[in-house]
Amino acid sequence: MRVAFFTGAFPVFSKTFILDQITGLLRRGVEVDIFAPQPGQESYTPPEVAERISYTLPSNTMKRLIRLPGALWRLGKTQPRSLLDTLNLFHSGRGAFSTQIPHEAAGLESALTRLGRNDYDIIHAHFGPVGLRVLTLMDLGLISGKLITSFHAYGLSTFLKNRQPTIYDKLFKHGDLFLPI
Repeated sequence: MRVAFFTGAFPVFSKTFILDQITGLLRRGVEVDIFAPQPGQESYTPPEVAERISYTLPSNTMKRLIRLPGALWRLGKTQPRSLLDTLNLFHSGRGAFSTQIPHEAAGLESALTRLGRNDYDIIHAHFGPVGLRVLTLMDLGLISGKLITSFHAYGLSTFLKNRQPTIYDKLFKHGDLFLPI
């Protein structure tokens, strides 16, 4: 069985439960890969875990990828000619989108290529907002598998207060399992 974990900064002292979950799976012979946007402040990470971490998901890149379809839709609705020009620049490789978004998103692609896979039996996203990012990666065809999202306090409180109440609708529609913590 192959499992991919997606989380925020990793490892983090206040979230040792994620580390415990990963080490438990490794002890049972499960293949585990970990994807995080940046290293956490944890001073010690077991070597068998440290070798499985890829710091390849810049949060700003994922935010831009998530917002891109809506931005293009709004641009096309108000200025159809500008949308056509933007898409032509994106396609030809001369525009800002082509130099920023694909270049930064290539970090995940290169990690998956290095690992020799992009399909997993299980993809476990810790935190609701991370589940949204993983769903975007799945929509882009960068990764596949059954998506489990564990919701923690932040994703069900502060995050929702600052967003529309329907922010998780697509995740709930396409995810496979949701765990409230």
